[in-house]
Amino acid sequence: MARDIFLPLTVAALSRTHQIHSSYQFSDIDGEVRERPLPDLTANAPAQAQTTLETISTLDTPVSLTEITDAAGVSKSTITRHVKRLERQGLVTSETHGKTKVVELTTTGRLLLSRAES
Repeated sequence: MARDIFLPLTVAALSRTHQIHSSYQFSDIDGEVRERPLPDLTANAPAQAQTTLETISTLDTPVSLTEITDAAGVSKSTITRHVKRLERQGLVTSETHGKTKVVELTTTGRLLLSRAES
């Protein structure tokens, strides 16, 4: 029965993400309920930040701005600007740990990159 409703429910949820405020996942392994963000299947990377998104995906995330800068070979201010744009699109998240800003791909970002590879 669960499999019979999983696909239609998934399709409905992903096509109506703007109407869903929260989604939760129950783990039968540890009995925990976790809130999970739904990916935005319509998201696109800003053209000028596409290379930065691809660079982040090639590194082990979470990754610092300095590591992204070194890998991309562009200025830190450019990477910072790109990360802000990618965050606005929901493609990455970032957190500051002390003086270090750490960036990680979101599910939306991973899906966008896998769609581009196809």
